[in-house]
Amino acid sequence: MTRLHWLALPALNAVANSAIFGHRLAHLADFRIFGAPGCFDENLGIWTVIEGDVKPGDCMDFNGNSVFSLSNVDISEGFYAYTDDECATGKWAIPEGECASGDGGFKRWGMSCDSPELNRQVSAAPPTPPSSKLPGPQGCWAYGRYYGNWKPGKYLVPIDEEELNRLDIFHKFFLVARDNALFVRNLHDGRPLRILDLGTGTGIWAINVCEESKEIPKVMAVDLNRVQPEFIPRGMEVVQFDIEEASWDDLLWYCDLVHIRMLLGSVGDPCWPAVYRNAFKHLKPGTGVLEQVEIDWSPRWEKTGKVPSKSALKEWADTFLDALDHCNRSARVVPEETRRMIELAGFVDFKEETIPCYVNPWSPDPQEREAARWFNLGLRESMQAMGLMPMIEKMGKTIWAVSGGYITKQMSHYHP
Repeated sequence: MTRLHWLALPALNAVANSAIFGHRLAHLADFRIFGAPGCFDENLGIWTVIEGDVKPGDCMDFNGNSVFSLSNVDISEGFYAYTDDECATGKWAIPEGECASGDGGFKRWGMSCDSPELNRQVSAAPPTPPSSKLPGPQGCWAYGRYYGNWKPGKYLVPIDEEELNRLDIFHKFFLVARDNALFVRNLHDGRPLRILDLGTGTGIWAINVCEESKEIPKVMAVDLNRVQPEFIPRGMEVVQFDIEEASWDDLLWYCDLVHIRMLLGSVGDPCWPAVYRNAFKHLKPGTGVLEQVEIDWSPRWEKTGKVPSKSALKEWADTFLDALDHCNRSARVVPEETRRMIELAGFVDFKEETIPCYVNPWSPDPQEREAARWFNLGLRESMQAMGLMPMIEKMGKTIWAVSGGYITKQMSHYHP
Protein backbone atom coordinates (compact mmCIF):
# COMPACT_ATOMS: atom_id res chain seq x y z
CA MET A 1 0.00 0.00 0.00
CA THR A 2 1.03 3.59 -0.56
CA ARG A 3 1.19 6.00 2.35
CA LEU A 4 0.56 9.69 2.43
CA HIS A 5 1.35 12.47 4.81
CA TRP A 6 -0.60 15.73 4.63
CA LEU A 7 0.75 18.57 6.72
CA ALA A 8 -1.07 21.91 7.14
CA LEU A 9 0.56 24.88 8.85
CA PRO A 10 -2.00 27.45 9.99
CA ALA A 11 -0.88 30.94 10.83
CA LEU A 12 -1.96 31.76 14.36
CA ASN A 13 -2.02 35.20 15.92
CA ALA A 14 -2.26 34.50 19.62
CA VAL A 15 -0.89 37.87 20.62
CA ALA A 16 -3.08 40.18 18.59
CA ASN A 17 -3.67 42.54 21.49
CA SER A 18 -0.11 42.56 22.82
CA ALA A 19 1.71 44.45 20.09
CA ILE A 20 4.19 47.20 20.88
CA PHE A 21 2.42 50.45 20.10
CA GLY A 22 4.11 52.68 17.58
CA HIS A 23 6.29 49.94 16.12
CA ARG A 24 6.02 47.60 13.20
CA LEU A 25 8.09 44.74 11.95
CA ALA A 26 10.59 45.50 9.24
CA HIS A 27 13.51 43.65 7.68
CA LEU A 28 16.48 41.91 9.22
CA ALA A 29 19.62 43.86 9.95
CA ASP A 30 21.19 43.53 6.52
CA PHE A 31 18.83 46.07 5.00
CA ARG A 32 18.46 49.80 5.39
CA ILE A 33 14.91 50.82 6.09
CA PHE A 34 13.12 53.98 5.04
CA GLY A 35 11.45 55.79 7.85
CA ALA A 36 11.75 57.79 11.01
CA PRO A 37 13.64 56.82 14.20
CA GLY A 38 14.10 53.10 14.73
CA CYS A 39 16.39 50.54 16.26
CA PHE A 40 17.59 46.97 15.85
CA ASP A 41 16.42 44.56 18.53
CA GLU A 42 19.26 42.06 18.99
CA ASN A 43 17.12 39.73 21.09
CA LEU A 44 14.38 39.45 18.48
CA GLY A 45 16.70 39.87 15.52
CA ILE A 46 14.39 42.40 13.88
CA TRP A 47 14.17 46.07 13.10
CA THR A 48 11.42 48.12 14.65
CA VAL A 49 10.54 51.37 12.93
CA ILE A 50 8.36 54.09 14.38
CA GLU A 51 5.91 55.75 12.01
CA GLY A 52 6.26 59.53 12.23
CA ASP A 53 7.06 62.83 10.57
CA VAL A 54 10.12 62.73 8.34
CA LYS A 55 11.76 65.22 6.05
CA PRO A 56 11.54 64.65 2.29
CA GLY A 57 14.21 62.16 1.33
CA ASP A 58 15.12 61.04 4.84
CA CYS A 59 16.48 57.52 5.17
CA MET A 60 17.63 55.61 8.24
CA ASP A 61 21.13 54.25 7.84
CA PHE A 62 22.26 50.63 8.19
CA ASN A 63 23.10 50.98 11.87
CA GLY A 64 19.83 52.66 12.74
CA ASN A 65 21.52 55.58 14.49
CA SER A 66 21.49 58.41 11.97
CA VAL A 67 19.29 59.91 9.29
CA PHE A 68 20.61 61.32 6.06
CA SER A 69 19.01 62.96 3.07
CA LEU A 70 18.46 61.45 -0.36
CA SER A 71 16.42 64.38 -1.64
CA ASN A 72 18.87 65.21 -4.43
CA VAL A 73 19.45 61.74 -5.83
CA ASP A 74 18.72 60.85 -9.42
CA ILE A 75 15.37 59.05 -9.76
CA SER A 76 16.69 57.18 -12.80
CA GLU A 77 19.12 55.34 -10.54
CA GLY A 78 16.32 53.74 -8.59
CA PHE A 79 15.82 56.31 -5.85
CA TYR A 80 12.71 58.30 -5.08
CA ALA A 81 12.21 61.15 -2.63
CA TYR A 82 8.95 63.05 -2.55
CA THR A 83 8.76 66.83 -2.22
CA ASP A 84 6.47 68.90 -0.03
CA ASP A 85 4.30 69.62 -3.06
CA GLU A 86 3.70 65.92 -3.61
CA CYS A 87 2.54 65.15 -0.11
CA ALA A 88 0.91 67.90 1.91
CA THR A 89 0.96 65.88 5.10
CA GLY A 90 4.74 65.87 5.35
CA LYS A 91 4.73 62.14 6.11
CA TRP A 92 5.65 59.00 4.31
CA ALA A 93 3.10 56.23 4.31
CA ILE A 94 5.82 53.62 4.38
CA PRO A 95 4.73 50.25 2.96
CA GLU A 96 6.41 47.45 4.88
CA GLY A 97 9.45 46.15 3.05
CA GLU A 98 10.42 49.46 1.43
CA CYS A 99 14.15 49.38 2.00
CA ALA A 100 17.61 49.73 0.55
CA SER A 101 20.31 47.09 0.64
CA GLY A 102 23.34 47.46 2.86
CA ASP A 103 25.50 48.84 0.05
CA GLY A 104 23.06 51.68 -0.61
CA GLY A 105 21.34 50.22 -3.65
CA PHE A 106 17.58 49.91 -3.41
CA LYS A 107 16.09 46.49 -2.73
CA ARG A 108 12.53 47.73 -3.08
CA TRP A 109 10.88 51.00 -3.93
CA GLY A 110 7.52 52.70 -4.45
CA MET A 111 6.72 55.37 -1.87
CA SER A 112 3.15 56.59 -1.59
CA CYS A 113 2.01 59.62 0.35
CA ASP A 114 -0.55 59.04 3.07
CA SER A 115 -2.71 61.90 1.82
CA PRO A 116 -6.00 60.16 0.87
CA GLU A 117 -6.53 62.50 -2.08
CA LEU A 118 -3.38 61.33 -3.82
CA ASN A 119 -3.55 57.54 -3.65
CA ARG A 120 -0.55 57.40 -5.90
CA GLN A 121 2.05 54.71 -6.40
CA VAL A 122 5.50 55.79 -7.51
CA SER A 123 7.97 53.27 -8.88
CA ALA A 124 11.49 54.14 -9.95
CA ALA A 125 12.72 50.86 -11.42
CA PRO A 126 11.49 47.28 -11.69
CA PRO A 127 12.77 44.40 -9.55
CA THR A 128 15.58 42.25 -10.86
CA PRO A 129 14.74 39.28 -13.09
CA PRO A 130 16.12 35.97 -11.81
CA SER A 131 19.78 35.67 -12.71
CA SER A 132 19.56 31.88 -12.88
CA LYS A 133 16.91 31.63 -15.58
CA LEU A 134 17.74 29.93 -18.84
CA PRO A 135 18.59 32.02 -21.92
CA GLY A 136 15.62 33.12 -23.97
CA PRO A 137 12.30 34.82 -23.23
CA GLN A 138 11.37 33.32 -19.89
CA GLY A 139 9.40 36.20 -18.42
CA CYS A 140 7.55 39.49 -18.81
CA TRP A 141 6.81 42.57 -16.70
CA ALA A 142 3.45 43.24 -15.04
CA TYR A 143 2.50 45.51 -12.14
CA GLY A 144 6.16 46.34 -11.56
CA ARG A 145 7.18 42.69 -11.08
CA TYR A 146 8.70 40.03 -13.33
CA TYR A 147 6.47 37.02 -14.16
CA GLY A 148 7.13 33.79 -16.02
CA ASN A 149 5.63 33.60 -19.50
CA TRP A 150 5.80 29.86 -20.14
CA LYS A 151 2.21 28.66 -19.82
CA PRO A 152 1.05 32.23 -18.95
CA GLY A 153 -1.75 32.62 -16.44
CA LYS A 154 -0.95 29.41 -14.55
CA TYR A 155 1.56 30.73 -12.03
CA LEU A 156 0.29 34.03 -10.65
CA VAL A 157 3.34 34.93 -8.56
CA PRO A 158 6.47 36.79 -9.76
CA ILE A 159 9.72 34.96 -10.49
CA ASP A 160 12.14 37.85 -9.88
CA GLU A 161 14.97 37.81 -7.36
CA GLU A 162 12.75 39.25 -4.63
CA GLU A 163 10.34 36.35 -5.03
CA LEU A 164 13.11 33.76 -5.05
CA ASN A 165 14.36 35.22 -1.78
CA ARG A 166 10.85 34.88 -0.36
CA LEU A 167 10.69 31.21 -1.30
CA ASP A 168 14.01 30.56 0.40
CA ILE A 169 12.77 32.38 3.51
CA PHE A 170 9.81 30.01 3.69
CA HIS A 171 12.12 27.03 3.23
CA LYS A 172 13.95 28.14 6.36
CA PHE A 173 10.60 28.61 8.13
CA PHE A 174 9.51 25.07 7.28
CA LEU A 175 12.80 23.64 8.55
CA VAL A 176 12.50 25.45 11.87
CA ALA A 177 8.82 24.59 12.29
CA ARG A 178 9.48 20.91 11.54
CA ASP A 179 12.61 20.38 13.67
CA ASN A 180 14.85 20.60 10.59
CA ALA A 181 13.13 17.62 8.96
CA LEU A 182 13.08 17.76 5.17
CA PHE A 183 10.36 15.13 5.14
CA VAL A 184 8.48 13.32 7.88
CA ARG A 185 8.99 9.62 7.32
CA ASN A 186 12.34 7.90 7.66
CA LEU A 187 12.73 6.63 4.12
CA HIS A 188 16.43 5.81 4.32
CA ASP A 189 17.05 2.06 4.28
CA GLY A 190 20.62 1.96 3.03
CA ARG A 191 19.85 2.59 -0.63
CA PRO A 192 19.64 5.77 -2.73
CA LEU A 193 16.21 7.37 -2.70
CA ARG A 194 14.17 8.23 -5.77
CA ILE A 195 12.29 11.49 -5.21
CA LEU A 196 9.98 13.60 -7.36
CA ASP A 197 9.75 17.21 -6.13
CA LEU A 198 6.72 18.94 -7.66
CA GLY A 199 6.81 22.73 -7.78
CA THR A 200 10.44 22.92 -6.71
CA GLY A 201 10.69 26.72 -6.97
CA THR A 202 14.29 27.72 -6.33
CA GLY A 203 15.14 24.05 -5.86
CA ILE A 204 16.41 24.66 -2.35
CA TRP A 205 14.52 21.71 -0.84
CA ALA A 206 15.79 19.27 -3.48
CA ILE A 207 19.32 20.64 -3.10
CA ASN A 208 19.19 20.11 0.67
CA VAL A 209 17.98 16.53 0.20
CA CYS A 210 20.90 15.75 -2.11
CA GLU A 211 23.44 17.42 0.16
CA GLU A 212 22.25 15.68 3.32
CA SER A 213 21.85 12.16 1.88
CA LYS A 214 24.58 9.65 2.65
CA GLU A 215 23.93 7.87 -0.63
CA ILE A 216 23.58 9.91 -3.82
CA PRO A 217 19.81 10.05 -4.43
CA LYS A 218 17.93 10.47 -7.66
CA VAL A 219 15.92 13.68 -7.28
CA MET A 220 13.88 15.11 -10.14
CA ALA A 221 12.90 18.71 -9.37
CA VAL A 222 9.94 19.87 -11.46
CA ASP A 223 8.71 23.41 -11.95
CA LEU A 224 6.89 25.59 -14.44
CA ASN A 225 9.71 28.14 -14.39
CA ARG A 226 13.47 27.71 -14.78
CA VAL A 227 14.69 29.78 -11.85
CA GLN A 228 16.93 27.18 -10.20
CA PRO A 229 20.71 27.62 -9.77
CA GLU A 230 23.00 26.75 -12.63
CA PHE A 231 25.08 24.46 -10.43
CA ILE A 232 23.20 21.73 -8.60
CA PRO A 233 24.35 18.68 -6.59
CA ARG A 234 25.02 15.26 -8.05
CA GLY A 235 21.86 13.21 -8.34
CA MET A 236 19.59 16.20 -8.92
CA GLU A 237 17.84 16.92 -12.21
CA VAL A 238 15.68 19.96 -12.99
CA VAL A 239 12.80 19.56 -15.43
CA GLN A 240 10.56 22.31 -16.75
CA PHE A 241 7.12 20.71 -16.81
CA ASP A 242 3.48 21.57 -16.26
CA ILE A 243 2.06 19.08 -13.75
CA GLU A 244 -1.45 19.93 -14.96
CA GLU A 245 -0.63 17.93 -18.10
CA ALA A 246 -2.51 14.65 -18.37
CA SER A 247 0.60 12.53 -18.98
CA TRP A 248 3.65 12.47 -16.71
CA ASP A 249 5.47 9.84 -18.75
CA ASP A 250 8.68 11.90 -18.90
CA LEU A 251 8.89 12.29 -15.12
CA LEU A 252 10.66 9.98 -12.67
CA TRP A 253 8.98 6.62 -12.02
CA TYR A 254 9.06 4.22 -9.05
CA CYS A 255 9.65 6.98 -6.52
CA ASP A 256 10.08 6.55 -2.78
CA LEU A 257 8.67 10.03 -2.24
CA VAL A 258 6.60 12.54 -4.16
CA HIS A 259 7.03 15.89 -2.45
CA ILE A 260 4.61 18.83 -2.76
CA ARG A 261 5.04 22.09 -0.89
CA MET A 262 3.10 25.36 -1.18
CA LEU A 263 1.30 24.42 -4.39
CA LEU A 264 -2.18 25.45 -3.28
CA GLY A 265 -3.03 28.48 -5.41
CA SER A 266 -0.69 27.34 -8.19
CA VAL A 267 -2.67 24.33 -9.47
CA GLY A 268 -6.08 24.68 -11.08
CA ASP A 269 -8.90 23.40 -8.88
CA PRO A 270 -10.13 20.85 -11.47
CA CYS A 271 -6.59 19.48 -11.90
CA TRP A 272 -5.91 18.31 -8.34
CA PRO A 273 -7.55 14.86 -8.69
CA ALA A 274 -5.38 14.13 -11.74
CA VAL A 275 -2.26 15.42 -9.95
CA TYR A 276 -2.87 12.98 -7.09
CA ARG A 277 -3.58 10.11 -9.51
CA ASN A 278 -0.34 10.76 -11.40
CA ALA A 279 1.60 11.04 -8.14
CA PHE A 280 0.17 7.65 -7.12
CA LYS A 281 1.27 6.08 -10.41
CA HIS A 282 4.83 7.38 -10.03
CA LEU A 283 5.34 5.95 -6.52
CA LYS A 284 6.68 2.51 -5.66
CA PRO A 285 3.75 0.18 -4.94
CA GLY A 286 3.35 -0.56 -1.26
CA THR A 287 6.11 1.70 0.07
CA GLY A 288 5.92 5.00 -1.80
CA VAL A 289 4.92 8.11 0.15
CA LEU A 290 3.23 11.32 -0.93
CA GLU A 291 3.88 14.31 1.32
CA GLN A 292 2.16 17.64 0.87
CA VAL A 293 3.00 20.66 3.02
CA GLU A 294 0.83 23.78 2.86
CA ILE A 295 0.30 27.00 4.78
CA ASP A 296 -3.21 27.87 5.89
CA TRP A 297 -3.33 31.60 5.23
CA SER A 298 -6.49 32.15 7.29
CA PRO A 299 -5.42 33.68 10.64
CA ARG A 300 -6.69 32.15 13.86
CA TRP A 301 -6.65 33.55 17.38
CA GLU A 302 -5.52 30.86 19.79
CA LYS A 303 -7.14 31.84 23.11
CA THR A 304 -10.51 33.32 22.21
CA GLY A 305 -11.09 31.93 18.74
CA LYS A 306 -12.54 35.31 17.81
CA VAL A 307 -11.19 37.47 15.02
CA PRO A 308 -11.00 41.24 15.68
CA SER A 309 -13.46 43.14 13.51
CA LYS A 310 -10.75 45.47 12.18
CA SER A 311 -7.98 42.96 11.59
CA ALA A 312 -5.81 44.09 8.70
CA LEU A 313 -4.26 40.62 8.45
CA LYS A 314 -7.64 38.92 8.17
CA GLU A 315 -8.78 41.47 5.60
CA TRP A 316 -5.73 40.74 3.47
CA ALA A 317 -6.12 36.97 3.86
CA ASP A 318 -9.83 37.02 2.98
CA THR A 319 -9.24 39.18 -0.10
CA PHE A 320 -6.27 37.10 -1.22
CA LEU A 321 -8.12 33.79 -0.83
CA ASP A 322 -11.23 35.16 -2.56
CA ALA A 323 -9.09 36.41 -5.46
CA LEU A 324 -7.54 32.98 -5.98
CA ASP A 325 -11.00 31.40 -5.77
CA HIS A 326 -11.99 33.63 -8.69
CA CYS A 327 -8.90 32.36 -10.54
CA ASN A 328 -10.05 28.75 -9.96
CA ARG A 329 -6.75 28.16 -8.14
CA SER A 330 -7.81 27.99 -4.53
CA ALA A 331 -5.22 28.35 -1.77
CA ARG A 332 -7.62 27.26 0.98
CA VAL A 333 -6.60 24.32 3.15
CA VAL A 334 -9.59 21.95 3.26
CA PRO A 335 -8.34 18.63 4.67
CA GLU A 336 -11.64 16.79 4.19
CA GLU A 337 -11.80 17.56 0.47
CA THR A 338 -8.10 16.86 0.02
CA ARG A 339 -8.43 13.50 1.76
CA ARG A 340 -11.36 12.59 -0.47
CA MET A 341 -9.39 13.32 -3.66
CA ILE A 342 -6.28 11.57 -2.38
CA GLU A 343 -8.08 8.39 -1.37
CA LEU A 344 -9.94 8.32 -4.69
CA ALA A 345 -6.51 8.39 -6.36
CA GLY A 346 -5.67 5.12 -4.58
CA PHE A 347 -3.83 6.20 -1.43
CA VAL A 348 -4.43 4.65 1.97
CA ASP A 349 -3.36 5.44 5.52
CA PHE A 350 -4.03 9.18 5.25
CA LYS A 351 -2.30 11.11 8.05
CA GLU A 352 -2.63 14.79 8.85
CA GLU A 353 -0.45 16.87 11.14
CA THR A 354 -1.06 20.51 11.99
CA ILE A 355 1.69 22.70 13.39
CA PRO A 356 0.58 26.05 14.84
CA CYS A 357 2.83 28.96 13.96
CA TYR A 358 2.67 32.36 15.58
CA VAL A 359 2.86 35.48 13.48
CA ASN A 360 5.07 37.30 15.98
CA PRO A 361 8.13 36.07 17.92
CA TRP A 362 6.76 36.38 21.45
CA SER A 363 6.30 32.75 22.40
CA PRO A 364 8.28 31.58 25.46
CA ASP A 365 9.25 28.48 23.46
CA PRO A 366 12.56 29.12 21.59
CA GLN A 367 11.61 27.02 18.56
CA GLU A 368 8.20 28.66 18.20
CA ARG A 369 9.83 32.06 18.57
CA GLU A 370 12.38 31.37 15.83
CA ALA A 371 9.72 29.92 13.53
CA ALA A 372 7.60 33.03 14.09
CA ARG A 373 10.48 35.30 13.09
CA TRP A 374 10.90 33.51 9.77
CA PHE A 375 7.17 33.25 9.16
CA ASN A 376 6.69 36.95 9.84
CA LEU A 377 9.43 37.87 7.40
CA GLY A 378 8.01 35.55 4.74
CA LEU A 379 4.47 36.81 5.34
CA ARG A 380 5.51 40.41 4.85
CA GLU A 381 7.16 39.51 1.55
CA SER A 382 4.12 37.44 0.53
CA MET A 383 1.50 40.15 0.87
CA GLN A 384 2.56 41.90 -2.31
CA ALA A 385 4.13 39.04 -4.26
CA MET A 386 1.23 36.62 -3.92
CA GLY A 387 -1.52 39.21 -4.04
CA LEU A 388 -0.63 41.52 -6.92
CA MET A 389 -1.94 39.68 -9.98
CA PRO A 390 -5.02 37.93 -8.51
CA MET A 391 -6.14 40.89 -6.38
CA ILE A 392 -5.74 43.42 -9.19
CA GLU A 393 -7.22 41.32 -11.99
CA LYS A 394 -9.98 39.56 -10.05
CA MET A 395 -10.84 41.90 -7.18
CA GLY A 396 -10.25 45.29 -8.80
CA LYS A 397 -7.58 46.35 -6.30
CA THR A 398 -4.94 48.96 -7.10
CA ILE A 399 -1.21 48.39 -6.97
CA TRP A 400 -1.08 50.77 -4.00
CA ALA A 401 -3.75 48.83 -2.13
CA VAL A 402 -1.99 45.50 -2.62
CA SER A 403 1.52 46.83 -2.02
CA GLY A 404 0.87 49.21 0.81
CA GLY A 405 -2.74 49.43 1.82
CA TYR A 406 -3.01 46.27 3.88
CA ILE A 407 0.53 46.37 5.13
CA THR A 408 0.36 49.90 6.56
CA LYS A 409 -3.08 49.63 8.16
CA GLN A 410 -3.35 49.80 11.92
CA MET A 411 0.29 50.64 12.40
CA SER A 412 0.00 50.59 16.18
CA HIS A 413 0.08 46.76 16.06
CA TYR A 414 2.21 44.21 14.28
CA HIS A 415 -0.72 42.16 12.97
CA PRO A 416 -3.96 43.15 14.78
